Amino acid sequence: MNKPPQRSAPPIWQVLFDDYFREHTIDVLRERAGVPARSYTTEDADTLEKQLVEPLYAWIDAFGKDRRRLTEIVAADAVLECVNLDIAYGFKCRQQIEREHIDKLDRLWTEFQRLAGVAMVADQEQARIQAGRRNAKNATGRHKPQVTGSEIRKFKAKHEYDKGTAYGWIAAAATHFKVDRNTIKAHENDE
Repeated sequence: MNKPPQRSAPPIWQVLFDDYFREHTIDVLRERAGVPARSYTTEDADTLEKQLVEPLYAWIDAFGKDRRRLTEIVAADAVLECVNLDIAYGFKCRQQIEREHIDKLDRLWTEFQRLAGVAMVADQEQARIQAGRRNAKNATGRHKPQVTGSEIRKFKAKHEYDKGTAYGWIAAAATHFKVDRNTIKAHENDE
């Protein structure tokens, strides 16, 4: 019984670029900001950390070493700071979360999506161009023509007849068939 091929799980940070997830998270936070602070729990902060902070850290770990992504890393840090200091802290300490903080998170998250998304699309386009160049190089590379043992034996017999000796026939055959000497030697005794 054949098993279907295993697909690797998408990276945890992929949810950061889902607009529906962002809008849903912001809507839930706005609803929670509308209730009294005494009803906040540490589970609210834990859920926010699992849903948003961990993917942000995963994205920074994946792309943080690339110096070309400095702008996106600064944007990710701004989102982290807003989540940790403004919103998660309010949940943990049962302080009222201001709507301005949630609006700020929405604005920073949208800006992060825009910056990092453009860079990721540009990277994918660059990879596609590089792959096309590799394929073009491989397609235009010199291909060895196919040569059979019978053609080689015919050439050897003709060479011996014309020159009167077998000396140099392998080099002449390699030049004639546009292959290397090892190919001639390998196919010399083919039937």
